Amino acid sequence: MRFEVLGPVQATVAGAALGLGAPRHCALLAYFLVNRDRLVTTDQIIEALWGPAAPGSAKAQVHKMLSHLRGARRRGQRPRLRLRGRYRS
Repeated sequence: MRFEVLGPVQATVAGAALGLGAPRHCALLAYFLVNRDRLVTTDQIIEALWGPAAPGSAKAQVHKMLSHLRGARRRGQRPRLRLRGRYRS
């Protein structure tokens, strides 16, 4: 799997682009790439994506975006790990 972050955020497998979804999905993937090999909390993700203007549904939205990205990543055959409310990229 190859990731591109200069220009539009993209993930490709064998040269084929994965459907990452909406811009915020891409922002979440970019956040994980920047924080590679670090554990990040859901609150840190929310702060990075929305800042102080986070909606009340932000946590649910993060979980939904993660589910979408996991599905895209499964198409590339590489699972993501979740450890006690934190995520490892």
